[in-house]
Amino acid sequence: MDADDVKKDEGVVIATMTDETATDRGLSTVFPHHPEGAFVSLGWGGRLESPAELAPRYEAMFALIRRLAGDSFRLYEGHLNPEAEVREVPMNGAPLIEWIASYGREPGAERVPWSTTSTSLRADPEATGHRTASISVAAGAPTRTANNVLLRLASDFPIGTAQESVELLLALVRIWQPDVAVLLTSEAVASMSPSTHAAYASWTSTLARGEEPTGRGERAVPYGDGTVWIAEEWSVEALTALNSELVAAGAPRLSKGRALQLPPTLPHDVPEHLVDICRNIRIPNPRGR
Repeated sequence: MDADDVKKDEGVVIATMTDETATDRGLSTVFPHHPEGAFVSLGWGGRLESPAELAPRYEAMFALIRRLAGDSFRLYEGHLNPEAEVREVPMNGAPLIEWIASYGREPGAERVPWSTTSTSLRADPEATGHRTASISVAAGAPTRTANNVLLRLASDFPIGTAQESVELLLALVRIWQPDVAVLLTSEAVASMSPSTHAAYASWTSTLARGEEPTGRGERAVPYGDGTVWIAEEWSVEALTALNSELVAAGAPRLSKGRALQLPPTLPHDVPEHLVDICRNIRIPNPRGR
């Protein structure tokens, strides 16, 4: 699943168009109406980090994605040039630091004080037409709108329950310490404007955004220096209604944040009662639409 067009809401990158490939596996059970458009997006305020400081975050994220997908999958560089050689991404150590520092830069070019990278998860390095997942990262920037992570998931990405989807979101939150993180589909994004924290699941930092109202169609669970928000029904119609309610209640826009981030503290495990909350999520049957 590729995003042909991307909308950026002040640091949170939102995929808005995807291909039409869908299967009856993986995310198709979680998002039966639009499984090919699922993504996780994280954004945060200014936070200077060198490639060496970013490397542990990359390493943890890559290990997480590989663990979910299985050993037959590898991460490859995103193609800056269609004729470029297909290269596997280093997973750790000095090679990873060098890759982060040099990605997309011409030899001898002056280095800007942040890093941007693109990778794709594939079982076959030559199968560039289908990516089980793709990851775009811009990190280490001193400005509020420049730090973001976008994980696009194909419909066959091996997550088959709402709980697994929420746990993926929270794992990425623990790794990157953002100000906001959302689990959405491109179909849902198209129906919600202006954007609030309304999502299938989201996490927001109280340090960056203050207290936020809770909608009638979601559960709010304190988690570290922020809150996990989980929609009670995972449908576009329910999210649209939730977002409208939050806008009317004065919820901050998704773009709200600090110019310079106060990095949040997060626990090492998932919130209490997460299993029970996820078990009660309603996922409408697409045939009942």
